[in-house]
Amino acid sequence: MICKNCGTSNSNNRTFCSYCGNNIDESRNEKNSSPILKIAIVMLSLVLLAGGGYLLLRGKLLNNDISINEIIIDGDYKMNNDTYIFDLNKVVILNPKVESSKDVDLEYEIEDSSVATLVKLDNKCSIVGIKPQATNLNIYNGDEILKVVKISFVENNNGNEISNDTNSELSNNINNQDNIATNKPDVDTQTEERIPVEEIELLMNSFYNNYEDAINYGMVSSVSGNLVQNGDLHKEFNRTIPNTYEKGIKIQLEDYNKINIQRISNEQYRVTYVAKWTIYNPNNDETKLQSEQADYIVKKSGSSYKIDKILTGKYTAVPCFIALIFMVFYLTFGSFGICLKEIFERLINDNMYNLVQNILVYTGASDWSKSLILDAMIGGVGAVISFLPQVVLLFILLSLLEDCGYMARAAFIMDS
Repeated sequence: MICKNCGTSNSNNRTFCSYCGNNIDESRNEKNSSPILKIAIVMLSLVLLAGGGYLLLRGKLLNNDISINEIIIDGDYKMNNDTYIFDLNKVVILNPKVESSKDVDLEYEIEDSSVATLVKLDNKCSIVGIKPQATNLNIYNGDEILKVVKISFVENNNGNEISNDTNSELSNNINNQDNIATNKPDVDTQTEERIPVEEIELLMNSFYNNYEDAINYGMVSSVSGNLVQNGDLHKEFNRTIPNTYEKGIKIQLEDYNKINIQRISNEQYRVTYVAKWTIYNPNNDETKLQSEQADYIVKKSGSSYKIDKILTGKYTAVPCFIALIFMVFYLTFGSFGICLKEIFERLINDNMYNLVQNILVYTGASDWSKSLILDAMIGGVGAVISFLPQVVLLFILLSLLEDCGYMARAAFIMDS
């Protein structure tokens, strides 16, 4: 064993060097442990380097500040210091401009929900004031409040000043906005005055979202703000919504699209929408996707538009439903359906029967196997399968009625 201190060679059983007296075991242990220690130090350094890089990257990604620099408002408003002032019963859309490097899902909450109704539109929100009062609109990202917006609602004074404290700069901005709106090119102002498309679309958006809550929680008050008080639809919902809630039926709005808006008379319009709902029925533990097409009568109520009723023929709805179902069954089991059935029968009883018979004769099959295949399988099963075209046609016609929303409308008619 060589002493690390002086280089003298010693026997293996010696503990101390015979020349310098240095502890040989310590030198050996130090020499043997040196590679392990180096490897441990390298591994620890790599772990610390990787952990530090991860923490640095994580801090860069997660500690990104999310801020709202500006709120763009679509609708009439005025400012009083830092308070947004809106007219009652007017739809206003708030669109916050978020500064962030990642996607943000904003949530909104009105501190006093009795002052206004709120509907979330992606990262926007629409507000309709129902009480002349001030409150705060809180804008959240998760549990964090990004901004508190002061809002107030006042009675519409036909264009008069809302407050004497409104500064002149705001008035100039509003006048500039009015001038810009007046000078918009290629706008048919008469058509806009005749059919207020934007206000009706916002009404229907609020109605569909509130109707979902009304059904799921059994509260007609959730949707009553979108309806003409004591109108036909309001009375209908007072009867049907509690009954639906008692049955435990739950709905979820999947999609809805505007089909047409037509003017009926002064401040009264016929609005056609198609909506898709996911409906859960606990009675048979079934969930299904259902399309519904409906014609609504929307009219001016006060200073806003509201839904008066769902349009159905008082005397013609049930006869039309019976006539349509009769046509479906006539096409299925009448001359057209019978023609399809006969064509299918000829394919099975003539063409297929002769083809299989020739094959069995050519292969020298026994009589009992011929009888089993030709008479039992093709003849017996074929007689049942011959109804397949009629069944397929029936399901196609019923699915078309379901997809266009008429079956949901028929259910409403029969329930009414």
